[in-house]
Amino acid sequence: MNIEKSIIEKIRKLYQYDKNQINRCFESDSEIIKYNDSYLLCTIDEFSKDDYFSESDPVLLGKNLASASLTDIYASGGDPLWIMHSLTVSSKWSEKYVINLNKAMSGVYKEHNVCMIGGDFSIDNDWRFTSSVVGKTVNPIMRSSANPGDIIFISRKIGGCNVNAAVQSLKLPLLNKVTSFRVKLDNKQIKIIQKYASSCTDTSDGFVHAIQSLCDAGDHGCELTDIPFVSGSNIIENLSGYSRYLLAFAEAGEYAFCFTVTKNRYDEFMKEASSEKVKFYEVGTVVEPKTKIINNEHFTLSFTDYSFSARDYVNMKDYIETLNKWFQKRCSNV
Repeated sequence: MNIEKSIIEKIRKLYQYDKNQINRCFESDSEIIKYNDSYLLCTIDEFSKDDYFSESDPVLLGKNLASASLTDIYASGGDPLWIMHSLTVSSKWSEKYVINLNKAMSGVYKEHNVCMIGGDFSIDNDWRFTSSVVGKTVNPIMRSSANPGDIIFISRKIGGCNVNAAVQSLKLPLLNKVTSFRVKLDNKQIKIIQKYASSCTDTSDGFVHAIQSLCDAGDHGCELTDIPFVSGSNIIENLSGYSRYLLAFAEAGEYAFCFTVTKNRYDEFMKEASSEKVKFYEVGTVVEPKTKIINNEHFTLSFTDYSFSARDYVNMKDYIETLNKWFQKRCSNV
């Protein structure tokens, strides 16, 4: 059982909705508010060491935090306009580290025409970062808008940040180049997604969680056939003894875009992506039954009732072992 989701649903019922809000709980990546002839998009996210972003380089951490803060707005079909953030820095960080971190974040905001309009700052034992972003669109995209027959895509290979998480949780000896995960926002890619997507979400809680979000919001199922993994996944598999497919279920945020395209726009979408030299990965299809299946040359697995979450575990090794046991039990022809 996903304890966090259950609590969120109970809390949300205690508050009234604004009459101009068009989405309901878990229906979209951003809260969508009708405003004159357009829509305001609002989102808030919190980050910490539990997100497994690399902290060795303040520039890389800053870029990851800033980029990850914007994906909800883009996934909802809009452009981010304003951001406020609360930054609690680690007492172990030097002033130079903090300045370089903020320079990196500022650079990402500038690149995406986002203005920083306010925030808060503090120092504590561990770092935390909370961002609140407001954007705008005329054509909002929701998780719930997919229909049976729609083709499912992912905007980048999966497993990047979850490789980081595995290295840290399992204490695996890997080179830095394998674990220097970067949240990448490609403007060409984003514009094509926003033009053609019938539904969209980011992979802020991992790949399978994103697939579940799209399916559950629209009350559908899916059949996945091909999952593209980063090159480091093979190294993880060899060193840990766990299947690389666990990276698809793991929940460290990777902030790719998981989206669907209708069959009647598929050819046009593929043609434009090829013309713009933008890469997307086709991973499966939305289906009418509520069943969720991975069916490829390696194995067949149903994850229809997959519901436990990493956030329900204090010890990540316990979570990984539970996930592995579930995976091995459910797989056929591994």
